[in-house]
Amino acid sequence: MNRVDDRYHILTHDRILQYDSWRFWESLASGCVTLHADLEKYGAILPVMPKNGKHYIGIDFSDLNNSLKRVEELHKYEEIGFNGRKWVLEHYSPEKIAKRFLNLIELI
Repeated sequence: MNRVDDRYHILTHDRILQYDSWRFWESLASGCVTLHADLEKYGAILPVMPKNGKHYIGIDFSDLNNSLKRVEELHKYEEIGFNGRKWVLEHYSPEKIAKRFLNLIELI
C-alpha cells in the first residue's frame, strides 16, 4: 500500500470505489486544468470518456512520483483547461445529459 491509500482508503484492487465528484465537473466547466484520478486506469466508465492529458490530468496513485513528474513536464495547462471545458460542455451539459437519459428510456 502507499501513503495515499493508507490515509484515504480510496483504492481497492486498483479500483476507486467512487470517482464522481462535483469538483471534477465544476473544474472542467470553469476551464481550469483539472487534476483527478486517472479515470481509465481506475476503471471509470462514462458515456463519453475524457482523455488523460487532453481534457484533464490523470493521477496514478500507485506511482505518484511519475505522476507528479508528468504534471511538471506537461507545460500545456491552458490548452488542457480549454479542452476540458469544451469537452464537458459538449458532452455533459444539462441538455446533453437530458437527451442521453431520454434516449436511454426509449430503449426500455
